[in-house]
Amino acid sequence: METLGELRHRNILPLVGYCESDDNTLLVFKFMERGSLEQWLHDTSSSVGNEKVSYTRFPLSWERRIKIIRGVANGLSYLHGLEKPIVHRDISAGNILLDYEFEAQITHFGLARRIQSSYSYSTDVVGTMGYLAPEYRNGYSEMSVKGDVYSFGVLMLTVATGQQANSLIRMNGATRLQANSLFWMNEEEEEEEEEEGVVARAIKMVAMIDPKISRKGLIEASVVEYFRIACMGITEPPEERLVMTEFVYLLNQILL
Repeated sequence: METLGELRHRNILPLVGYCESDDNTLLVFKFMERGSLEQWLHDTSSSVGNEKVSYTRFPLSWERRIKIIRGVANGLSYLHGLEKPIVHRDISAGNILLDYEFEAQITHFGLARRIQSSYSYSTDVVGTMGYLAPEYRNGYSEMSVKGDVYSFGVLMLTVATGQQANSLIRMNGATRLQANSLFWMNEEEEEEEEEEGVVARAIKMVAMIDPKISRKGLIEASVVEYFRIACMGITEPPEERLVMTEFVYLLNQILL
């Protein structure tokens, strides 16, 4: 609570206050009118009292999705750039809230940890399935900012495609998205992609863009660049992934 109270950034959900009663602690946060990014991408229902009411949300435009991703990148860059960096450890669409203007704010810091800059620490494997870095899924238990970077890369792909990142199944020994196999590939495919380069992989991914996004005025080169940037967040080994300040810079260069 003390750490959350110190965080001041437009893309970090601010802690307004808290109250303690016996063994219970109530945290008070700013109300976010648009709900979670997860809802806008995947859910068309909302609860009113004890009833679940279905309604249709308008599709997020490409420009709005870029704005949201830029906001998340700025928030993570702030956390990772602190004197003692904060590793969120659970970056996912469900933990990104949106205000009335669709400005993204990172929330859910229950798993977050402060670390010494450039160091990694042993930790339990935690987070949202589908967003976990491969080193965690393979039993690697050291925590660093690179785990957040990978989750951010997956978030970028999820936002662009509208697909569920946690709909994972095992096929032919490789982890794949249920709806599409372009996110995670088997070893032979990965070797081919390495030879072709990140740009070639990004061009292939353009076909995966969410069909609900209007194609009117969409700049194909900007879409390719978006996927290229995302691919640089999910590379292996972790040391080859970009740092969040680089994501911020590259995302700001995308033409809309």
